[in-house]
Amino acid sequence: MAIVDGQQRLTTLTLLACDLYENLNVAINTLEVMELNENVKRWIKVEIEDRLADLLECAAGTQKIKGNKTYPFPRIIRTRDQRGRSSQTSEYRSPLGTFLNAFAKYAGGEADEFLPPSLGSGNDAQKLGENYGLVRNLLKNLNDTEWYEDTECEQVSIAWLNRSGYRSLLDRLAEVVKNEDDQNRAIEDVRKYEGAHDLIRSLLFAAYFCRCIVLTRVTTDDESAAFDIFDALNTTGEPLTALETLKPRVI
Repeated sequence: MAIVDGQQRLTTLTLLACDLYENLNVAINTLEVMELNENVKRWIKVEIEDRLADLLECAAGTQKIKGNKTYPFPRIIRTRDQRGRSSQTSEYRSPLGTFLNAFAKYAGGEADEFLPPSLGSGNDAQKLGENYGLVRNLLKNLNDTEWYEDTECEQVSIAWLNRSGYRSLLDRLAEVVKNEDDQNRAIEDVRKYEGAHDLIRSLLFAAYFCRCIVLTRVTTDDESAAFDIFDALNTTGEPLTALETLKPRVI
């Protein structure tokens, strides 16, 4: 499938998904040493595992080879790349294809941290490396109180966990902790234990990323029609925030 419009935002969201995945993948190992009730730990672990699966879907798909065997592939590739059902039949020459292929292998392995591969020396490779570095720095600042003060932004407070909007992002609580009183105690335990705050804040952001970002996909019968629609929409100068905005322009 060729993307006529939206390459930049899809690429950026994919890079963000990769780094969110790595952050949670590292953080899940810190649960064991946290001074929390075992039921609370089990609940948080299930939440993280769900988000890891969702985030991986954003970056890598899987091809069925035979039986239950699958082989991963990058969600986004360039014209120089070739997806295959094995390392012998796959060929990733673009910086983005190389990057996402390496990430898919990392996600299928046992390493905690992701080491980006060598992307080459061209302008595309340089920009991709810089942008991924920018994404990484922004996510590091997610739990840095001083960064929020410098940028005059408000940091998400763990005290807000009782708010319905935040609590609804943690949708596995009711499944893992059945009793409502125990659910409230679990939330209270997390709020009181400062050692879990960074992890919970990262988990909330990952849940928001997976469940609250909306993309509208417009498909056409041929590429020329796609360019016609893109041109008509792109020249309106209006933000395309909903289907209601999009539909009359297309018609």
